[in-house]
Amino acid sequence: MVRFLPPVIVVTALFASGCGKSRPPLVPIKGTVTLDKRPLAEGNILFITPGQPPETLPIKDGAFEGMVQAGERRVEILAYKEAAPVPMKDVTFEPSKVNYLPARYNTQSELKETVTPAGPNEFKYDLTSK
Repeated sequence: MVRFLPPVIVVTALFASGCGKSRPPLVPIKGTVTLDKRPLAEGNILFITPGQPPETLPIKDGAFEGMVQAGERRVEILAYKEAAPVPMKDVTFEPSKVNYLPARYNTQSELKETVTPAGPNEFKYDLTSK
């Protein structure tokens, strides 16, 4: 007599066996970011692969470190300062935050890095405000 496996078991086995596209491994990276030759106090650095959510690492006192996927990555750097809230009638808002770095380091960034499993994956960014 031939026995059939329930569909749930078959589907679960297919997913567990790696039918999907494998993702690159996570590897450690670290680096520094300066703005006008001074460590960037606070911000975020994004490592971007098209079609995937960006991997965001915090920048504190000019340094960042963490784990990101290996591969060719586009890099964006953001830093925020408080801005006046947008006035609206009868509504009080907290101050908003705006990115104060030039667009060439974020929305128009052409910064690229190759993150490799072998490392050392140490990156240095010397930004200028002008």
